[in-house]
Amino acid sequence: MNLKKVNEILFSRGTYEVEIDHFWTFLKLSDNAEILDFFCTCEKKRCIHIKTAYKYLIREKKPLHIIFENSFFNILFQIAYNRYKNIKKEDSYLFKRGKKIFLIKPLKNKKKFFDIIEDNKEKNLKISSFSFEEIQAYKENRASDKILYELSFFQDIAKELFFLKETNNYKINFFFQNNFPNSVEIVFEDIIIKLDFFDEDFEKIIPTLNTIKSNLFLLDYEEGIENIEYLKDKRLFKISKKKEFLEKIDNLKKENYKIFNGWIYFFKKGFLKKEQPIFFKKDIVEADILLNYPSLLQRFFTINYSPKKAKYNLFFDKNNNLHLSLYIFEKEEISDYLIPWIYIENKGFFLVEEDLFLKKEKIVLKKDISDFVDQYKFFLQNTKNFKTHFGAFQEEITYKFEEDLFFFSKIQNKHFKEMVDFGRWIYVDKKGFFEKKKAPTKIKGGMVVRRKNISNFISSNKEELFQIKNFFFTNNPIKRIGIIIDLNNAITITPKIEIKEEYQNKKIIFIYPFLYIEKKGFFEIPNNCRLPKDYEQKKEIAESNLDYFFNYEIDRLKPFIISIDQRLQKYKFLNLKLNSIKKEGKKYILSFEYISDIGKINIVDIYKNKDKKYFFSKAGCLDLTNERFEWIKNLDKQEIMERKKIKIGLLKWIKLSAMEDIIYPKIGRYKKELEKILKSLKTFEVKQSLDLSYLNAILREYQKKGALWLWFLYSFGLSGILCDEMGLGKTHQAMALLASSHKYKKNRYLVVCPTSVIYHWEDLLKRYLKELKISVYHGILRSLKDDFDILLTSYGLTRIDEEIAEIDFEMAIFDEIQIAKNKNSQVHQSLKKIKAKMKLGLTGTPIENRLIELKNLFDIILPSFFPEEKFFKNFFVIPIEKEHDKNKRKLLSKLIKPFILRRKKDDVLLDLPEKVESIYYADLLYEQKELYFEIALKKKAEILKELEYNQKSINYIHIFSLLSKLKQVCDHPVLINKDIKNYQNYNSGKWELFKELLNEARESNQKVVVFSQYLIMLNIMKDYLEKKQIQFGMITGATKNRYAEIKKFTEDPKCEVFLASLLAAGLGIDLSVASVVIHYDRWWNPAKENQATDRVHRIGQSKNVQVFKLITKNTIEERIHQIIENKKYLFEKTIEKEDIYEIKKLSREDIISIFKEIKR
Repeated sequence: MNLKKVNEILFSRGTYEVEIDHFWTFLKLSDNAEILDFFCTCEKKRCIHIKTAYKYLIREKKPLHIIFENSFFNILFQIAYNRYKNIKKEDSYLFKRGKKIFLIKPLKNKKKFFDIIEDNKEKNLKISSFSFEEIQAYKENRASDKILYELSFFQDIAKELFFLKETNNYKINFFFQNNFPNSVEIVFEDIIIKLDFFDEDFEKIIPTLNTIKSNLFLLDYEEGIENIEYLKDKRLFKISKKKEFLEKIDNLKKENYKIFNGWIYFFKKGFLKKEQPIFFKKDIVEADILLNYPSLLQRFFTINYSPKKAKYNLFFDKNNNLHLSLYIFEKEEISDYLIPWIYIENKGFFLVEEDLFLKKEKIVLKKDISDFVDQYKFFLQNTKNFKTHFGAFQEEITYKFEEDLFFFSKIQNKHFKEMVDFGRWIYVDKKGFFEKKKAPTKIKGGMVVRRKNISNFISSNKEELFQIKNFFFTNNPIKRIGIIIDLNNAITITPKIEIKEEYQNKKIIFIYPFLYIEKKGFFEIPNNCRLPKDYEQKKEIAESNLDYFFNYEIDRLKPFIISIDQRLQKYKFLNLKLNSIKKEGKKYILSFEYISDIGKINIVDIYKNKDKKYFFSKAGCLDLTNERFEWIKNLDKQEIMERKKIKIGLLKWIKLSAMEDIIYPKIGRYKKELEKILKSLKTFEVKQSLDLSYLNAILREYQKKGALWLWFLYSFGLSGILCDEMGLGKTHQAMALLASSHKYKKNRYLVVCPTSVIYHWEDLLKRYLKELKISVYHGILRSLKDDFDILLTSYGLTRIDEEIAEIDFEMAIFDEIQIAKNKNSQVHQSLKKIKAKMKLGLTGTPIENRLIELKNLFDIILPSFFPEEKFFKNFFVIPIEKEHDKNKRKLLSKLIKPFILRRKKDDVLLDLPEKVESIYYADLLYEQKELYFEIALKKKAEILKELEYNQKSINYIHIFSLLSKLKQVCDHPVLINKDIKNYQNYNSGKWELFKELLNEARESNQKVVVFSQYLIMLNIMKDYLEKKQIQFGMITGATKNRYAEIKKFTEDPKCEVFLASLLAAGLGIDLSVASVVIHYDRWWNPAKENQATDRVHRIGQSKNVQVFKLITKNTIEERIHQIIENKKYLFEKTIEKEDIYEIKKLSREDIISIFKEIKR
């Protein structure tokens, strides 16, 4: 049929409507020119119109819509659309954008072009070619520029010109500015188009220049190819180039040109791609590369784009490997295969589809054929002689047991002889593959189970193995099964099995938990007869596994043990027995052995094996990490004697007695020796008796007992802590020890105490130990003199003075030792460095409540007594504090009892004792001292001048005012500056001393009464107690309900403190529930202080009363105290209501001496 009969073509993308002979054909083409759908209005079965339309639409093997898409006119009008879509047209169809224009000017048949522009008649066709998403976007006004262009008249004009180019003469001229194209004019008979380019527009036009005739050319490298030859053996293309094309390029390059965005632009002539394609660069090109240029290859070869279905020729080689050879027309015709192209010599290249293997020939090895058939059974189903069939052969599994276990597969079939077994599939010649009907087990023929894996294999596959004939044997051949545990170089566990008589002549192989009996099969040992797991074979216990073996495994093995070495047995009991004892000086020579239900072992033998974790002894297996053996492991080498005896001091003897319930000799000479030693320990009997001739004091009976206890410790080179309750005279007992020690031998001693009580200690030592030289190492002007018997210092100085640590002391006494309870503190570290034969701690605070702090204190006085902290925590702290273990608490008490003495007042004082009064001294602190001397020195000279040179009557009011101010500074600077709210920001030595005494009394569970004559001072104390949440009662002159405050203090056990002004509470009330009185500041008349103290020390008082009077050292307080003590009789004769009247009892000389003592 003549192609000229095509009247009209409408198209959008791959959708076409073509009018031929008044019939309309509908076609839908792919981008590769495949027909996807078609229809013709002629409705004939054999329609010529479809064929005519398809031939018309395919140009150079490309569909028309692809040619149009890359055409000059489509690209040009896309540019115009993007530039002028929003510009209103003027006369004719003129669009202006600045100086740039776009003009559409019809010359003839104007109506035709105006219809194209206005009617847009292809709109419905265009929309039908869109996807659903594109249509939806268009409806919702969010269509892309690409869609809007396709729907615009711009594309319609482009299509019209595209078709006019084929049937009409036209002329296209580019115009230049600065040698570069800046506009184009297109002239047809019917229409003129003019378009001014923007700078970036022309680059899009360049690739389309070879689709039109114009005054600019586009050289295509493909035009320069003269011939291409395919070298199939090498899979290469040999390329020949046109000589004249190469000469043309060379000549052009001699003219003016420039590089423009990857193009070579020859001024006003044309363009050439700067980068040469690979086929132009080289004479030989790899085949798979050149196949990417199908338009070039089509000039020299037949290129068949219509896909051909892959076919395969199947056959077996002599090794039963399967070959699959690819072909598309005839077998063995393929010259080469360049996926996805097949090359057939003299025919060309063919596109292949549905190639399963992507190879010219696929070879499946024999071992892989079953897997191949499984994977491609449906492919094979359609292959002659290789079809797949199901369920024709039955498999049977047999076995053989030699060193390893072997399985074999047999086929049960009588129909076919020519067959090859590939495992799951059997191939029968010219019939195909037959699936093997498996034996009713997962066990496969050809399987080999190695000897070491047989037990696990049978256990895991019992159900499958039951399907194999004669695999299992069910009659029990075992008579007895058990283990033997031996000890040679290591612990070995050997299983032992006894077989019944009827099977003893059979070959039996033991593979626990199975027995293989020759010609019978495998027998599984019943669960109730089996050995525990891991002990089925002979086993040696590694040293690293001994813990687990003795702690868990040996109990699990117990029912199976036929015999076990005595040294490996667990003992039921283990007791320490003392065989002999002898005292030698301060040491004891002892012979010990541990006795168990198994046997006995001397402790020296244990010592020799102390580095072992387990000692295999005649008494059984001893775990030497057990705490009870620590004392043996801690013996020094020099403590080990001949004949398996040890020589230890009293400290280790005491510690051992607490840790072990020792079995003592009941008869013989050692019994008497033991009784003698134990008696001396109980009565504190020592060779040299306690001598108190150097002590200028009389001790109470309980104090004597305490001094004897201290003397006993001292005599045996031991240390301890005296923890008597506050008020029982710990200081006096310590001084008794110092006196006795010095009586026998002149030595040096150290006393360390808190700074707040250093002057109190100085006073007591000088008063009661007059024979000893006391040196106080304290203050800024301190110096360490060599001439002393007792060195008295404070904790603060031991912390910083290394000199003290260099001295060897006979004894060191640490008052309030609980200060050093924190092992990380500098005080603790300093006290540990002090060298002394005996270290004695004093404290009124119970020290057993916090066990780790107890250990820290013992680390100071008896450094080797307790083990290291981690062991101590695990053995004592956690069991006692967290688990409330009474036995561990009892054991700890037994351990520390010989070294701690604590007595309460209720235990030793049976009637009302006389009160014990103590003067405690404090220092002025820096800021306090500055304020004190600022006030004192301001008036000192004036007052002294008046008193010394003026014999007129004394101005007592003036003097009293100054003395009162100075006393207030000694109490607390806030009494002067009145900054009561911020009292904690000011320092006072007396205030710090008061807090220490209050804390000590509270820790001893004693109630405290505090007297002060200053209301501000009482209010400071009140605020302090409230912040510390300490309950208290209080009486001042302003208190209205005195009875309620007194009742609260006397009846509420939680109310610990009573604050009172001296005048308000000095008479008429009973405060005997308290046992500690603190006079914060002194009254001029001691009788008035005594009246206040008697509120506590009175009938009904059941406790010893401790009275503390606080004085600031090196101040008028200390001087007035001395005067009052000297004139005590005068002051006590009468008691005045006001202090000013009491001052009048002082002479002029007394007052002068007071003020003369005021010195910086």
